[in-house]
Amino acid sequence: MFNTKNLLVASVAMGLIGCGGSDDTPDTQTPPSGGGNSSFEYIVNASYTSKCGTITPQPEAVIVRHDASGDAVEVYEADENGDITIDYGDVATFSSITFSIGDSGRFPEVKTYVSVTADKIFDMTSFPGADDNVTQCECESVTFDISEFTSSGGVTVRASAANTNEQTYLSSIDDVAEAEVCRAVDGEWPSLAVVISTPINGQPYQEIEVYSTEISDYDVDSTNNISLSDAHLNTNVPYLVTNTPVFTESNYRVSSSSQIEDLHSFGFYTGADSLAFLPQSLPIYSESENLETYLTFQETTYDEILFDDIEGLVWMDMVSGVSVDSDYAGVVDFTVMEPTPFLEAAQDMLSGDDYDFSNTGADNVYLYFSSGGEFSFSLTTPAQGSMSILDTLNFDDVVLPFELDLDITQEIESGFLYLRAEDVLNTTDYLESLSDWSNSSFGALYIAR
Repeated sequence: MFNTKNLLVASVAMGLIGCGGSDDTPDTQTPPSGGGNSSFEYIVNASYTSKCGTITPQPEAVIVRHDASGDAVEVYEADENGDITIDYGDVATFSSITFSIGDSGRFPEVKTYVSVTADKIFDMTSFPGADDNVTQCECESVTFDISEFTSSGGVTVRASAANTNEQTYLSSIDDVAEAEVCRAVDGEWPSLAVVISTPINGQPYQEIEVYSTEISDYDVDSTNNISLSDAHLNTNVPYLVTNTPVFTESNYRVSSSSQIEDLHSFGFYTGADSLAFLPQSLPIYSESENLETYLTFQETTYDEILFDDIEGLVWMDMVSGVSVDSDYAGVVDFTVMEPTPFLEAAQDMLSGDDYDFSNTGADNVYLYFSSGGEFSFSLTTPAQGSMSILDTLNFDDVVLPFELDLDITQEIESGFLYLRAEDVLNTTDYLESLSDWSNSSFGALYIAR
C-alpha cells in the first residue's frame, strides 16, 4: 500500500494554490437528475494564457473517467481548439491532464476529482513563462504621480492589468508609483485597476481610506497623474472574527478583492503579528453595479510543535472568506474553522491512508503536490475517505496523444504540498460546495522541504 506520509513529507516546498482554489467558474449547464447512466454534453476548454493575454489551445489535453477501482474507462480528447466534450453526466472520478510550462520545460499537470459530475470540472488554463514561444508580447512600466494621496504620510499602491495573472504591489513610495503593463505584439495596452490605500491620522493599521480607479488612457513614455477626483473612495465595512486564535506564534492578514469586467482585480490586503494591529474594517468595491467583493481573514501559524516529526518547514492557515454585494452595509462575520480538530485530522491523514475531516465541518478536501517542475498533481475529494486512490488511479491502459510518466509513489526530491479542508457554510453537499465560495472557511496546511 502506498505510504501517504512518505510522499507528503517528500513533496516539500511552499506554494499557494489559487488562494485556495480556482477563480474560474464552471458553465451553468446542469446534468439531468435521476439515476442511471444519463448523458449530457459538457465542454471544458484547455489552453495557455500568456502574460499578455494571448490564448493558445492545448489540443493534446485529455480528461479520463475512472471507475470505482481507479481504472480508466473512457478518455475524452481535446480538439484543435482545446475543447473537450464530456458526454457523461453521472457521478464519477475524472482526471484532467494538461501541460504547464516551467523553467525545465513542459511538464504534465493532473487534476483528479473524486465522485463528481462533469460540470464540476473547471476549464484548464496554464500560464506559460514570458519567454515561451506561445507568449509573443512586450511589456512597459507606467509611472503615476500620486502626490495628492500622500498628505497623511504614507500610501500603498496595487495595480493589475487586464489579461494577466500578475499584479504590482508598491509600498512606502515618494509620490510616484510604477506598474508593469504588457500587450500582445501590435496589440493594445490594457486597462489598469489601481487601488491606493492611505492611513488616517498616522495610524497605518487601525484606520484606512481605500481609493480605486480604472485607467485606460495613459502614456507609457511620461508620468501620468492620478488625482483624488479621478479615484473612487470605497465604502468600508466592519468585521468580526469568530474563534479566537489558540497558537503561540501566528501572523494575521485581511484582504479584499473584486474582479471588474476584463480587469484582473481590485485588491487590498494588509497583515500584522497581532489582531490588535489589523484595520477594523475592509473596503467594498462599487465601481460598477452588481459587483461582488470577496473579503478574507487569515491566521498563519508557524508553531514547530504542530508537526514535530516532519523534516522541513510546516505551517498552517485558518481562513474565512465571505462574498458581499457592493451595497452591503452590515458587519462581516469571519467564521474561522476550529483549529484543533483540523490539526488532529491533518496529523492523522499524514500518518496513514484513511482520512476523516468530518469533525471540522468540511465538505471537501483538496490536496496538491508538485515535484518542482517535473509534474504536479491535485486531488479533490469528499471530507472522508482514503488516499488509496493514489494507488489505484490507472493511466497505463489509456492511449494518450503524448507520453505521460506519472509515478506519484516515487519519492520527490523537491516540491511542496498543500492540503485544504473546506467548509462551505451555505451547504453540506459535497458537489454543491465545489462551486460555492460565497461564505466558507477552511484549514490549510503547507509542507516545504
